[in-house]
Amino acid sequence: MKPRYLTQESLLADIKSELPRLIFLTGKTSTGKTTLSNLIGGFGYQVIMLDSIVKESVIKKFDVVKEEEAFPVYHDNVPKEWVDSFVEAVRAEIRVSAEKGPVLIEGALADNELIKRIFYDAFEEFTFIFLLPINIPLYAHRIQKRFMKGIKTNTTGLPKQFFEIVTPTEIETFLQTEKVNTALAKQLKAFATESAEESKRRLAYFKESNPSISVLEI
Repeated sequence: MKPRYLTQESLLADIKSELPRLIFLTGKTSTGKTTLSNLIGGFGYQVIMLDSIVKESVIKKFDVVKEEEAFPVYHDNVPKEWVDSFVEAVRAEIRVSAEKGPVLIEGALADNELIKRIFYDAFEEFTFIFLLPINIPLYAHRIQKRFMKGIKTNTTGLPKQFFEIVTPTEIETFLQTEKVNTALAKQLKAFATESAEESKRRLAYFKESNPSISVLEI
């Protein structure tokens, strides 16, 4: 089977008419996962946010001081006991939520084997949706909005790769002026471009284990 490339309208129409009992929605930062989750939630879905489960099953349980050190669980790149706790917590939440209605899981899982560990047995049949950024100016604008909203309180949720491209100097200048200057805009676009390229690589990787994946280009 080949991936299905859909518009948001056609994707939502399909979900509304078919109501698949289990959906996994993923994509890199600022691709609109939460916005789409809210729309799908309007069809009666129980929405599970994986970031919240990481905070409960990893950060709180193992007293992780720096939250950013826990989220590589999405890549299966943390201690095994953290991954095991996370997988168990996700599956438990799916079981509870499934008693209330169809379930949508939203989060940035990036490892095929980890996905298989979560979606097996009773959860083996699921609809896989991947958000793929192709409009770089639009994507850069979304990232800029996220940056501007959260940088003062250190709640951007942006990955460490972002802060490897966007320099401390430009961040400090923004905090002082609250304006996006030319240099910062260039760095934001550079990150958006790199993130979009990584999204293409991730989609190719996901297709290896999930050939019927549905792709929504943004």
